[in-house]
Amino acid sequence: MGNLIRLERLETGVAKLILDNPPLNVNSIQMTDEIDEALNEIASDPSMRAVVITGAGTRAFCAGSDVKEFPKILDDMPAKKTRKENQVLDRIENFQKPVICAISGYALGSGCEIAISCDFRFMAEDAKIGLPEIALGTFPAGGGLFRLPQLVGVANALEVMFFGEHLSAKKA
Repeated sequence: MGNLIRLERLETGVAKLILDNPPLNVNSIQMTDEIDEALNEIASDPSMRAVVITGAGTRAFCAGSDVKEFPKILDDMPAKKTRKENQVLDRIENFQKPVICAISGYALGSGCEIAISCDFRFMAEDAKIGLPEIALGTFPAGGGLFRLPQLVGVANALEVMFFGEHLSAKKA
C-alpha cells in the first residue's frame, strides 16, 4: 500500500480497508490507485471473506474529491481521474466478496459514491452523506448519477443531487 490507504486483515476473515488522507480523507488519483491495489490483495487472499471500507478518524469517511488536484488535470479530467475512479467503483460494486461501508463523519461527493458502490452502508448517528457537486457547478461523475437512483428511486436521488444537501444518517 501507499500512504493513503491502510489494509488490516482481521482474525475474523474481514479485510478492513481504511481511507487515511487526513484531515478529511479526500479522494485523490493516488487514493483511487491505492484502493484498486488493496482490492487486488483482498481478491487474491482466500482467507479474507468480506471487506469493510471505512475512514480514519471521526471527522470524515471521505469528504469528496481532492479539488486541489483539479487544476493539474483539467485538460483531460476523464482520462486522468474519472475513468479510473469509475473502474474502481464498478469493481467495488461487483466485488466477489461482500463489501460493507462504515461511515462516520462526512461521506460527500466521491465519498458518497464509494458508499453507494458497497453492498451495505452503516452510518454513525451523527454522520452526513450527500452529493454536493451542484454547489461546485459539476455533477457526481463517479457513479452517483446512476447508482443512487437504483438504491433510493429516481425522485429521491434527484432531490439529493439537485439540492446538494448533506443528509443525516436517519434521513439517508
